[in-house]
Parts: sequence; structure tokens; C-alpha cells
Amino acid sequence: MSTTLITLGETAEALGISPKRLGKLVREGKIPHVKLPDNEVRFDERDLLVWIESHKAGQTTAAEATS
Repeated sequence: MSTTLITLGETAEALGISPKRLGKLVREGKIPHVKLPDNEVRFDERDLLVWIESHKAGQTTAAEATS
């Protein structure tokens, strides 16, 4: 199994937001993350791609499209 975990700083840069804002999203449980035993936070690139797709503006789900 190969999983790439990236740091809070790397993730903030990739998302174009400040590390402080990303830390707030983590504390509020609004973004998927991994807590390491020493309480450091890392992010799985695959989870972030799914999260980004689910938060795109104008995105509709299959259920919304058929109702």
C-alpha cells in the first residue's frame, strides 16, 4: 500500500490558503486529515482530491439531478 501524506504547509500552499486557515478547517473537522501519534497533522493526497471535487461550486449529486 502506497500512501503519500503531505504536511499542513504543503497542503495550504496547494489549496491556496494560509496554514492558519487550514488549521481552522482541521480543528472544525471540515477537511479530511490524519493525526500522527505526536499530534502532528498530515493530509492524504487522495482524500484531498475527493474533498476538492465534492466542494466545487455548482456541483450536483445524482440525487439532486434526478429530483
